[in-house]
Amino acid sequence: MSYFVFNSVSSEDLGLIVLERVARPSWACDVTEYEIAGNPTPVLIPKDTFQNAELVIRTALVHKGDFSALRRAFAVLNGFGTLTLSDYPDEYMNVFLKPIVPETKALYTSELPIYATVRPFAYAVNPTVQAVTASNTEVNNVGTVFSAPEIRFIPTSDSVIVTVNNVDFSVENLSQVGTQSLIGKEVVIDSEAHVTYFVGEDGRKWSVNDHTFNDYPRLHTGLNYVRHNGNVSEMSINVRERWL
Repeated sequence: MSYFVFNSVSSEDLGLIVLERVARPSWACDVTEYEIAGNPTPVLIPKDTFQNAELVIRTALVHKGDFSALRRAFAVLNGFGTLTLSDYPDEYMNVFLKPIVPETKALYTSELPIYATVRPFAYAVNPTVQAVTASNTEVNNVGTVFSAPEIRFIPTSDSVIVTVNNVDFSVENLSQVGTQSLIGKEVVIDSEAHVTYFVGEDGRKWSVNDHTFNDYPRLHTGLNYVRHNGNVSEMSINVRERWL
């Protein structure tokens, strides 16, 4: 029987059954259309942006009229979070759950349709993480769309350069970040958020974007080649595979 997990809570634990099999959505890239004078066929140019998708999961209470289960479902199934479907256990989606049907109606019918706005894309539950060396490291992105990796490193010098498919991304002046030095401390490049940061002694993430240069790294599908300039004691890359 199908089930789903929202923010680590299973529909089965909520006392819900999924009434019909749920197919996860897919996403198509946006397209810009240009008309050319004298040409009856417009030119279509794909973009790197994707639209949200909509998903409906039809559920019902295992025990009709179970008010406590209904209340718990209403408390858990709302707002932002991650969603995993039982037919796709290796993937999760970032979603926003819209308000469920009125409580009195749900109690009367015992049915609870769940409406989700799903952001692109489906992400790997267990993404590939591997070490990066000073010579080219082969990194395979098995997803169906380019990914925005997370790269972690511990610098040993002022300047660290990460090269992905012969394109450089550099983090400079690491010994003079405000009033402190980040030499010997972990620095994180989050390509999806377009933020480079370190975690301070207060446990907060502190941006060092003003120390970065060039576009954030991106991994195309298939084999990629990643290396650093040698000014680190260690570096790893989280591929963050994702699917359309």
